Amino acid sequence: MSYGTLPTRFLNAVEEHPSPRAQMFRGPDRWESISSQEFLRRVAGLADAFVELGVKSGDRVGLFAPNCPEWHTADFAISGSGGVTVPVYFNESPDRMSYILNHCGAQVVFIAGAKQLKKFLAVRDSLKEVQQVIVAGAGDDLPADFLRYETLISATGPVEIAAYRLRAAKVLPSQLASLIYTSGTTGEPKGVMLTH
Repeated sequence: MSYGTLPTRFLNAVEEHPSPRAQMFRGPDRWESISSQEFLRRVAGLADAFVELGVKSGDRVGLFAPNCPEWHTADFAISGSGGVTVPVYFNESPDRMSYILNHCGAQVVFIAGAKQLKKFLAVRDSLKEVQQVIVAGAGDDLPADFLRYETLISATGPVEIAAYRLRAAKVLPSQLASLIYTSGTTGEPKGVMLTH
């Protein structure tokens, strides 16, 4: 029995169960929501950016964020592009963060939040293969060579959503979806390979 892939399940949920509150998060003063259509628009825009940056099927993309809407947006954008999500625990030590991103061979990293950006910048020079960094919610303190998530998705529309649907349809259930690194209690962290 085939359960499909993560991006196709996401697309089915958006189509079959549209909601004005697909994502909910605590804002500064109240709970805020993101509709399923807006969620899809953001995912498609970020996926388009990943493809433009050269992310191909099987490429590892680091994801360094706390639990926030952007974490889920990035995960579906990565998997819908055929890439492999490599989450880095939001409170990971600098040494472990460097190890994970170097070991998996991530060339692109997505970061959410100024706090995560600051932690990443502390290890940036030790990362051998990272070529592009996209940051959400960084405020004004974004390094000139990093890309701003909000700018990348701002003009996303029907063309990018259609392209996301086409790319997502090409992802196979047997493909690698995520590399989740263990805590490393028996030495360095091990990358656990999870397929769709």
